[in-house]
Formats: sequence, structure tokens, C-alpha cells
Amino acid sequence: MKQSDVPQCIELWKTTGMRIAAFEREKKECLAMLKMNYTSCFVAISDKKIIGSVFGTFNGRRGWIYHLAVHNNWQKKGIGLLLMEKTEQALAKQKVTKIILAVHISNLKVIPFYEKLGYVIMPDALLFEKGLSGNK
Repeated sequence: MKQSDVPQCIELWKTTGMRIAAFEREKKECLAMLKMNYTSCFVAISDKKIIGSVFGTFNGRRGWIYHLAVHNNWQKKGIGLLLMEKTEQALAKQKVTKIILAVHISNLKVIPFYEKLGYVIMPDALLFEKGLSGNK
């Protein structure tokens, strides 16, 4: 993935119904993630248009998957699988031993996809968030 791909990725996320922040904030945050994790973020392209994306990140302890998305017209064709495989391979090269991802409550239909890839629901964890004032 290149920095210039990020705006098109955000548009892809919108078309797939992904919950995202305001465009400029999302762009700024994704560019920062990409800068720190450029070897594990990928796009799938057809006819010069991004039809799939994934951000794989490593925080020094765990790998995280963010924003796996495949355009609705291209779903169920193996693109999501390919993006996940490339991301897992890239994170493995960084010696990541565990990958974590979150599924938004509005997108539970993707759980079987992740389960087929070997991901399991964490029985002992919930995700929390807190916005920090001044950092919007």
C-alpha cells in the first residue's frame, strides 16, 4: 500500500458500510499507521481501482488487523483471503506471535470468514475505547 492509496481506501470502506471517522481524521490516522507499518498493509487492485484493503499493524507485542474490506462486487472471490494471507505472512516476518482483530457489532456476518482462517473469539476480553479531548 502507498500513501496515495489511503483516500481511495477510505472511499472503499464507505461503500462497504464500514464505520469510519470523518474523512480527514481517518486519512491522517491511516497515513500514520501506514508510515509505521508499511510492510504489512496491502491493497487489491482491478482496473486501476482499489477493490480491497487491509492494515496489518505491529505494536511491538501483538499484531492487529484493521480495515479489511473488499468491494461488494468482488466479495466471495478469494480477495479477502489473499489480503489476510499476505498480512499474516508480513507480520510473521516481524516475529509476531499473535494477531488480534475486532469485528464491529454491525458486521457479525464476517465471523465465519475469520473462523475459517483460524481466528477464535477471545473468551476473556472485551474491547474498550476512550476519546482524548483535543486529539480529534
